[in-house]
Amino acid sequence: MSFVTHQLSTMTKEGFLAKNSPSIFKGWQTRYFMLKGTTIFYYKDQDAYSQQKQPKGIINLEPNCIQRPTEKDKKRFFNVVSGRRTYHLRAASEAEAAEWIDSVNRSLAQASSKSSPDLPPPTIYGPGETPPSSNIGTSGVVGGGSGGPAGPIPSHSPHLIPPPPSTVLAQRAPS
Repeated sequence: MSFVTHQLSTMTKEGFLAKNSPSIFKGWQTRYFMLKGTTIFYYKDQDAYSQQKQPKGIINLEPNCIQRPTEKDKKRFFNVVSGRRTYHLRAASEAEAAEWIDSVNRSLAQASSKSSPDLPPPTIYGPGETPPSSNIGTSGVVGGGSGGPAGPIPSHSPHLIPPPPSTVLAQRAPS
């Protein structure tokens, strides 16, 4: 299955938007955008999508990522904030901009309302507490040994790292 077919099989919105390039020399560029779940894919043009090419960019959506400019004459414009980057987008009409904003907000609301019944809620252990299936010995070291040159692993460490092989060999009883 190709990238496009696999990734965009449940697309919820598509169409052309102008994207302001981060380069000051390129200005506004018309791109073909597709919203799928909480991700927006954009392509150079619709042909690039039809030919199943890789997208030019991928925008991972986060809660409250949409911003509207405050000026009345910029109702076709909206911004999408993703990580450290802000994408400045322009629709052909005010109504189309509103459709994109509504689609993004609906996708984010659906994603936040979904929960997996197969996974139990995470358990957070405080300092000094260990999970019941812990492999930490009474000395606070994996396997109960001395911990080797690095020292013991504290019992509240979130990552249990086995001692290096040289330490394991040094701890074996002579044969």
